[in-house]
Amino acid sequence: MDLRRAHPRRRWRKVAPKLADAVAPIHPDEISSATPKAPGRRSRCCPSPTAGTHTSRPPACPGPPLPCQDRQLVPGERARGLTEGGGFVALFDASTGTVTAVREDEHHLSDLRTAAAGAVCARALSRPDSTRATILGTGRQAELQARALTLVRPVRQLRVWGRRHRRAAALADRLGQDLPHVDVTPG
Repeated sequence: MDLRRAHPRRRWRKVAPKLADAVAPIHPDEISSATPKAPGRRSRCCPSPTAGTHTSRPPACPGPPLPCQDRQLVPGERARGLTEGGGFVALFDASTGTVTAVREDEHHLSDLRTAAAGAVCARALSRPDSTRATILGTGRQAELQARALTLVRPVRQLRVWGRRHRRAAALADRLGQDLPHVDVTPG
């Protein structure tokens, strides 16, 4: 499934709970006492004065399949109405080294992973009956964090704060339309 072409709200509802459930069984004691088994991730950067910076990142942990993330960051692309860069994630078969999957990403998977981690933290650190929350920020991550939070807690009141009230109001309006069971207000 091409997550970039799927409707954003539908794909989020489908992906976020799976990401949160995959990470949630990890107990904090396991994390603090775990011995790292993977070598440190080393990104290989190739700066270019005309084409920005190309980064290739190896897998964070060993085991099949092996993921690799490649991205190209090009300064000034936002001013032209484009994303700052593109990238892809490739999966390699651990035993043969053949490419098994490639997905164009543009940071989308990283955004989903970060929001899912926030949902896992909220589920672990907040009361199960928490119904009020505040989101700080108005960007893509703020929006995804708000959506993820409503999947793990019975949020009924959500306040959106941002340095620019106009952007906070716009995000609150968008979330209010998409989350009809939540009273979303700019604050």
